[in-house]
Amino acid sequence: MIGKISFWTTIWWMVLYFFGISSHCLYSLRPLIIWGYHRFIGIEDKWIALPFQAALPYQDMTQLNNKTLYSILYLFLVHSATVTIYGFPGADGFFMSTCMYISISYQCLQEDFKKAFKDFSEAEENTRTNEHLYNELSALIKRQQNIIKMFESFNHIYKFMIFVHFLFASITLGVVLMNLTLTSGMAQMVNVTYIMGACTQLYTYCYGAESVNKNISETLYFCDWYRYNKKVKSLIILILLKSQRGSLMKVPFFQPSLPLFTSIIQTSGSYITLMQTFL
Repeated sequence: MIGKISFWTTIWWMVLYFFGISSHCLYSLRPLIIWGYHRFIGIEDKWIALPFQAALPYQDMTQLNNKTLYSILYLFLVHSATVTIYGFPGADGFFMSTCMYISISYQCLQEDFKKAFKDFSEAEENTRTNEHLYNELSALIKRQQNIIKMFESFNHIYKFMIFVHFLFASITLGVVLMNLTLTSGMAQMVNVTYIMGACTQLYTYCYGAESVNKNISETLYFCDWYRYNKKVKSLIILILLKSQRGSLMKVPFFQPSLPLFTSIIQTSGSYITLMQTFL
């Protein structure tokens, strides 16, 4: 189970990095390709816009007659974007990896709970059997508490970043979708790649948050806990109460989930429809 989830998590890291580096390369190479095309058709004095125009405070800064200043700004923007591209797959990939680790920890815990009852299923019910089962269940509860504490610490680190990211997700996607309808050629390819990367990033947080919400109470309920003494039954009741819900990602005002991802995509589509009515 751990090997399988590690493999797919590594693949997801590669997907995140691919979309990030693709968007970066298209943004960075577009000015050079257009400049080379202008030189090829004989337009030598016209300078084209810098990459990542939104990073500059004034529109007139995107057209520079000074070749040295243009080159310095171009290299600075490309370098800063490279740092970002390596940063966001690292942050998002770590989020997905940790969520998958917590999810697989819960699944292993489910299997160990079932194994604990299975080991004593054929044994005669007596004081010694009850004591052994009680000790084994107590150890499993400690593991569960450690998983919960790890998740709470992880959630505390990520909750603000997730909130800010989701706050602007629909607006950003809506604007980029609008640019997609108003542009053509290479600019349209840049926007398509950016949209795919942004959707992949959103899906990472939604799927990761939903994967940790594992309900192990049902596994315990269908074990033959009723065969044992009151002490074991009381412990089972406590576990059931604690395991009614999995580890919920606590973010202000909303809960990351796959239905939320669908809602954001639909909202982005509504934004582009609304904006088109004013154009």
